[in-house]
Amino acid sequence: MKSWIPALALTVALLGCGDTPSGGGGTSCSPGETIHCTCGDLVGEKTCRNDGKGWSDCICGGDADTDTDTDSDSDSDTDSDTDTDSDSDSDSDTDSDSDSDTDSDSDTDSDSDSDTDTDSDSDTDSDSDTDTDSDTDTDSLCGGTEVCDDLEWCKAGICECQSGWQRQAGSCEPIAPSSPATRTAEEVCGKWNAEYATTASSVWTPGAGECDSGTMDPESIDDAIRRINLFRWLVELYPVHNLRAKNVNAQACAVLMMANEAIEHEPPPDWTCYSAAGAAGAAGSNLAMGLFDPAAAIDLYVGDGGNPQLSNRRWLFDPPFKPTGIGHAEQFNCTAVQTTGNTHTPDFVAYPAPGPFPRTAILGHWSVGARSFDETNTSVTVKDLTAAKMDTFIPAFPGGDYGAMAYMSFNPVKPFGGQIQITAGHDYEVTVTDVTYGASPDPQDLVYTVNVLDCSQYP
Repeated sequence: MKSWIPALALTVALLGCGDTPSGGGGTSCSPGETIHCTCGDLVGEKTCRNDGKGWSDCICGGDADTDTDTDSDSDSDTDSDTDTDSDSDSDSDTDSDSDSDTDSDSDTDSDSDSDTDTDSDSDTDSDSDTDTDSDTDTDSLCGGTEVCDDLEWCKAGICECQSGWQRQAGSCEPIAPSSPATRTAEEVCGKWNAEYATTASSVWTPGAGECDSGTMDPESIDDAIRRINLFRWLVELYPVHNLRAKNVNAQACAVLMMANEAIEHEPPPDWTCYSAAGAAGAAGSNLAMGLFDPAAAIDLYVGDGGNPQLSNRRWLFDPPFKPTGIGHAEQFNCTAVQTTGNTHTPDFVAYPAPGPFPRTAILGHWSVGARSFDETNTSVTVKDLTAAKMDTFIPAFPGGDYGAMAYMSFNPVKPFGGQIQITAGHDYEVTVTDVTYGASPDPQDLVYTVNVLDCSQYP
């Protein structure tokens, strides 16, 4: 489903890595139908299943269009399209895959109301990171004297650590997140207010030809990395970093989507501006259209358009996620996901997290990532401790291969007759029963309190 945003006269859509688009909840293909697909540099076919609800694995034969040198690192990228909206007061169409077609329309609030259509159908890319080896930033000298390494930006002629990283003993090291429950409101709102805003004066300059990748403003890429790491810090996850080699495929992906005015994890070879780099980027990224800067796309991926499948959020909140590439062309975004490298895994990943949490950072459904859930018995209770109200919810268990954790999601605001409204200044106690988390091998109750903040009241 595509939603129109009257204020912008713009269509916004979202497709999560591993998702395939659907026409709105019916069968996603005709039994026996075949389409082209790629396996690294090979072109093949996949066939619609007999039930019409998905495709077979890709069977490859001939050579694909090869416009890119393959990188030797082996981050296994899964395809991820995400039509994303993160504009204020905007409708968004989201697509997210996980072996099941899920259609869900809902309103996402976060300075960004989004109506989202989510399709979930897990499709993983088998190539081992079809990234070109480097883009021009890697080889150019910073300040005319040095080459910045993969964890640095060149700013004002000096190699500086990327957002979320700090220099220690001559190298860039991750800024370790503190326990969310121990933070103060001043600390959380101070960081949110300081780091949420974008700084780039431009996003993308087109190339000479229709299919040229053009040039992204490095500040715009930094805005997206800072936004990802801000959300990851809020939920106690270590930062990611931009890998310039991954930008090559991500940018080719964004130009490919722009040229065809659509988003697709498996773009057919007959698409305008098709290339092996663009196809590889599409296969391993969250995808979005209708957004004018990559940081806005991150908001929509986190909110996931109210989609209980949460494939886009789960990739961004995957504890091992580390290197990423950012591509953006006009209104189309490709953000590379499903990589590894971070070794810290918290006992659980709650969104919103325990302790102080900005109201404007709460987008879409609430969720908990943990080792496992007893799907038969797990229940969720939310108490508004400030207003003395309580509601019990039946959680959704998205399933699918979207990172290292099992997930559960719920919407604390019931559409009819609910007791709970999410209000800044209120404290919400969340109890999740029968969840296995941390070092314990047995299911237990998880209880935590979210203190919702109005960060406009803090400097």
